[in-house]
Amino acid sequence: MPQEEHAPARRKKWVWATDEITDGIAAKPQDIALLGDGPVPAYALGHDVGPDRTQREQAVVAGEIARNGEGRGFVWSGHAPRGCGGAPVFVGLHLADRSFRLVCLGVLLPGEGTGGTACHPVAAFDRIRIAVRGLPQQPAAEAATPAPTR
Repeated sequence: MPQEEHAPARRKKWVWATDEITDGIAAKPQDIALLGDGPVPAYALGHDVGPDRTQREQAVVAGEIARNGEGRGFVWSGHAPRGCGGAPVFVGLHLADRSFRLVCLGVLLPGEGTGGTACHPVAAFDRIRIAVRGLPQQPAAEAATPAPTR
């Protein structure tokens, strides 16, 4: 990214780090199959960047997800601050013996509509994996150097 695009962040003293959603926490098709038609409590981990905000502090936003009318995808219902587009959406899967497992269902997409009527689709990992597999493969010489592991 060109340096001039980072200027507003430097000026406002915004600093951030990113962490990838690993395959271990990303919802698998069998996890997604455990979700009913909803609503299911869900949590987005993003940033509230409203006009009255001077900092980009991380926020946990509570809402619900439910399957869309066609039953093929999910939608978020509940408030989603402007800076939560692309935020990971987490759900708890109920397992046997009163236990649960937290998984990342996918990412929150920008809403369609305005205010309280906004509909925010969720791009679930079952669809993301299919889309990634469909991308053209890079020749080995052009592939990026893998990041060091921790």
